[in-house]
Amino acid sequence: MHNGACTHSAQTRSQHNSSSPEIFPSPPGYTSPLQRVYTRMRTPLCIIAPLARTTLRPFAVRSLRSALPVAALLTLAVATPAAGQMVADTTFSWRGYRNVSTCRVRIYHSAPKAARPMTVILDELAENRGRSTLDDAPHLAEMLSRSFPVRPDSAFWIFRWGSFSFAGAAPEKKEIYLRATFRRGKSGALGPPSWRVIDRATVIEYTDRAYR
Repeated sequence: MHNGACTHSAQTRSQHNSSSPEIFPSPPGYTSPLQRVYTRMRTPLCIIAPLARTTLRPFAVRSLRSALPVAALLTLAVATPAAGQMVADTTFSWRGYRNVSTCRVRIYHSAPKAARPMTVILDELAENRGRSTLDDAPHLAEMLSRSFPVRPDSAFWIFRWGSFSFAGAAPEKKEIYLRATFRRGKSGALGPPSWRVIDRATVIEYTDRAYR
């Protein structure tokens, strides 16, 4: 488990983010995901499947032939991860270009029909002293893949911001969810993320209602 560090003021974070170099150069007129967060947070935002447990009762089994299919199904149920099952819920720290950064990480097996088998939710925390989760998105995805059973190019990466992301902010229900997906190039290097703004209902759908 990785532990986070201390709080800092919103002013300090603002100064830090404005001076931090962008990972990907922005063309004229382009609005970065981080800028979208600050804009959207000022406006209102309208916003397991349990593993089946089958008990094989010896007195109900009349023959070995009838017992084998049931036993096979039990083995499959135990060996196959349940959709929507949470894999991890912890804080994670990583070193970027400057200070050590910290965020909350929740990892789920995605719903059966989801396009990607894993869903990762990253909460930006007010106590983060380093670069934000959005600023370090590709690097953070690579670092997490070294500690958890998730591949950057086979997961939905969801960056969650709310009042908990800003020091001194009053608790409220406004939240913003930004989904990133990654692909690897021919060289094997992780390419830049593809961004999309989604809502809470979509996150719940991705995790087969395991996310709350």
